[in-house]
Amino acid sequence: MSYIFLNNKIIKDSEAKISIHDRALQFSDGIYEVILLNSGNFIDLDAHIERLFSSLAMLKIKLSFNKEELIAKIINYQKKIKEHNNALYIQITRGSAKRVQTLDIASEANIIMYFLDNKSLDKQDILNGFSAITHDDIRWKKCEIKSTSILANLLCKDKANELSACEAILIEDNHVTEGSFSNIFIIDKNNKLITRPIDDGRILPGITRARILKLAQQNNINIDIRKYSKAELFAAKEVFASSSTMLIRPIIKIDEQIIGSGKTGDITKKLISLYQDFLDKS
Repeated sequence: MSYIFLNNKIIKDSEAKISIHDRALQFSDGIYEVILLNSGNFIDLDAHIERLFSSLAMLKIKLSFNKEELIAKIINYQKKIKEHNNALYIQITRGSAKRVQTLDIASEANIIMYFLDNKSLDKQDILNGFSAITHDDIRWKKCEIKSTSILANLLCKDKANELSACEAILIEDNHVTEGSFSNIFIIDKNNKLITRPIDDGRILPGITRARILKLAQQNNINIDIRKYSKAELFAAKEVFASSSTMLIRPIIKIDEQIIGSGKTGDITKKLISLYQDFLDKS
């Protein structure tokens, strides 16, 4: 039996109820976060909460509590149900109200939390690498908001699933944006780690992405944050995807084309090791 957090109450998931007039149901009017829990410790919790409040602000969703109070609610919930691993899913909606086409409504936000099963892959399975496809980026233009409106992402990921690929790498104006549910990195022939900047709003400011960049900088891996083309993606020595649940996934084949040597490269291996060390020490 699992227990969820719903509006300051911890209850059985079978007893959870929310109005059919909830704005997330009517308009996808809400945001979410997924935070990895590793051996009882939330990974980069403060950064996730900062991003959550940034998304709330961009959608003009107001809460009756601040960041510190939300963190306290999260930790209290985790301790009460004695969860030590997996990933925490948080969803906050504008609340329940009549179906009117405006953001200016008098409603109290609904907050939902529960833990997702997040079984970690065997290290060797990760190092064996994964395949991906490319797909036109059909999403909306405000990708910096972690909105619950992710049907376009799902359509892209579903196409990847149909082709037995782990991810869809999205292409806009012949340039890579990100994955359907991940950020994308490449390593070029000069061993430079390249990923797209976050300042144009076309990608989510990934928390794992930021941690990887910090680890790379601390370990003298050359970094180039810039837009890069689809041609550069296919010419890369190494490609990998990152997210809070994927962590780092080497991609060795895209659209049936072998990337680099067709094996997980040395820099990707190093970053996987560095990230695992970070998790172990967190």
